[in-house]
Amino acid sequence: MGGFMPGQLTELKEGQVFVRGDERFFVVAINRALNQVQLQNAHSEQREFVDLPQLYTAVAEGRLTYLQSNTGQSADAPIVALSDASLSELSKAEFTFRLRAVKEIERLLEQGHSACQVYEMCSQLVPEPSSGPVRCVSARTVRRWYAVYRRRGQQALLPGHSRKGRTKSVLTLTQEELIRKVVYDNSEKPYLSIKDLCIKTNQRLSVQEAVDCPAKPISYARVRDVVVRLPWTVRHAHKFNPKLRRAITSFGVESYKVQWPFERVEMDYCKLPIVALFGQGGKPVEVWAAVAIDVATGHLLAAEVFMRPPNGTDALQTFQRACCGLDETEFERLGIKNRLQVTGAISEVVVDNGSEFRNSAFTQLTNLGTKVTFAPAYSPYRKPFVERAIGALKSFVSSLPGSTVNLADRSAADLEEGARQACITVDTLRDYINGFIFDDYALRTIGRHALTTCLLGETTGFTPTARMTATLASFTPAPPPSNEAFRLARMVRHERTLQKSGIEYETLPYSSPELHALYNEIGISTRSRLVPDKLEIFVDPLDVRTIHVVHPVSKQRLQAHLKYNLPYAMTLEHFKDARDFARTKFKSETSEAITQAFRIRVMGAAEELERTVKVSRADKKARRSQATFLGTAQSALEQPALRQHRFESTASQEVLPQPPEMALELADITPVSRHRRPGK
Repeated sequence: MGGFMPGQLTELKEGQVFVRGDERFFVVAINRALNQVQLQNAHSEQREFVDLPQLYTAVAEGRLTYLQSNTGQSADAPIVALSDASLSELSKAEFTFRLRAVKEIERLLEQGHSACQVYEMCSQLVPEPSSGPVRCVSARTVRRWYAVYRRRGQQALLPGHSRKGRTKSVLTLTQEELIRKVVYDNSEKPYLSIKDLCIKTNQRLSVQEAVDCPAKPISYARVRDVVVRLPWTVRHAHKFNPKLRRAITSFGVESYKVQWPFERVEMDYCKLPIVALFGQGGKPVEVWAAVAIDVATGHLLAAEVFMRPPNGTDALQTFQRACCGLDETEFERLGIKNRLQVTGAISEVVVDNGSEFRNSAFTQLTNLGTKVTFAPAYSPYRKPFVERAIGALKSFVSSLPGSTVNLADRSAADLEEGARQACITVDTLRDYINGFIFDDYALRTIGRHALTTCLLGETTGFTPTARMTATLASFTPAPPPSNEAFRLARMVRHERTLQKSGIEYETLPYSSPELHALYNEIGISTRSRLVPDKLEIFVDPLDVRTIHVVHPVSKQRLQAHLKYNLPYAMTLEHFKDARDFARTKFKSETSEAITQAFRIRVMGAAEELERTVKVSRADKKARRSQATFLGTAQSALEQPALRQHRFESTASQEVLPQPPEMALELADITPVSRHRRPGK
């Protein structure tokens, strides 16, 4: 540790160290204008200003010794800890690993990496095989090692209780499981310290162990070590409200730590707080929505809008939209800027016990390779992602015209006020919701204490779009099932009798050459012992144009087609509505009439047509009544009795006043000339 020449003090930097006996002084700041240096005592942490000439003199006289390394150790200083015979082998291995981590930090900092990245990278260092049971640590612990190394040198890296004769206690697996169980059992409390956990753990330990052989109490440090190694969400569960704590602890954190998109999807439906219009200027209707969200990224995959509570077919339709997403044409029509197009096959879907999910239509998803998980009843915290998405969707919809939010009583919806202000159609509301999903919800930054971030173990906020884009860069999901596969999955089984003309389902006739051949083959079903009275048929609730008939012997599916040639896929309710409309308005039941009626009734033009008809009818009726009234008035003026009565009235007689409208109309139609009184 040689002397230091005064001319070299111009190269002083912050963090350099001077030594005086057992004391160390760090250069905190250098003020060139005042020619001063601020030094801090590493032990007492007191700071004082020293003039540069005084520092020159102290170094020249040997009262201060400058260390060439800013870590407090000379470059050629031997490692004293490894040569100490009183240290155990475990302590030496731990010291070597810490020193290696500190040297790696210095190397990475010199390369220009940020401190946060360096600490995270060094926390992932793998101990050497010769180190024994040395384990990896967190980035926070690595930062603490480097801080004490900068202040006190290598001696500060020695682990506590490192001397021989003071061995470190080791927990058994039974004791560690006991500590974990105590933590989970008490995680719902608003605050729980390590001391309380230690007391509760020792109480349970004393109860479990035998009285004649009492176990040694578990120390505070051992309990703290187990708690630190627990997942981040469990250690910070007391920061959340009771519902979110139950979502973290009860359902199991590991099940939510999915890595890739479409690996786990949550679905639910809700009633939107808005009244919309069915058609432009149509009747006000209430609106429901079925929502599907991806757990790994927090991205809303689909939000379908319905004018009734969703059933199993609607839930399956929402699931299909979540798999297929929106195409470029729909993005262009909706005017969405954040065009995040993702498609994939969903591995698992989590739903509740609602009737729209507990039915044969939705549970057919198992045929597509999707696992359906039913959460317990009255447990919304088992589906926290979709519940938060529904809350955000309701907040957005409640800001639109026609909102039913009652400011006086939040529990009761104000339907009358919503119906008065309703001006958005159902189709327009569906477009607004899709725009909200991609341009608003997908770009929201999720904070540190948001539920989705906590369950994923993240420490900084990310948007669903950023998560989805980052994961899709290194992962390609499986392609979604085909439309035909979804159609086969949502088909519902029924039983109908085979007739000579075919099969009739809900007053709809179906026939095909295969059915005709089947009828000729089996004859009348009641006379055959091998063929049942009724055959199995499968009907698609969203498309009634074709049904499948199961052959009673070979069990093959035969297609039967509706006798109407329809260009659109229709549900049974829509077809019946269109057929009744065609019968009433067009006096016809042809395919063209039903197609036109479907386009009018279902595709948005029904209200406009009916309003136009009503207006035209009202105009015709008004013109007809006006013409009848005017004709009656004209004929009345030609009657002799009325003319004589008017002409022979004297001035002394009181004339009854006529209504102004009638007088005006009569004057316009028949201008009456003024007659003079006959002479005497």
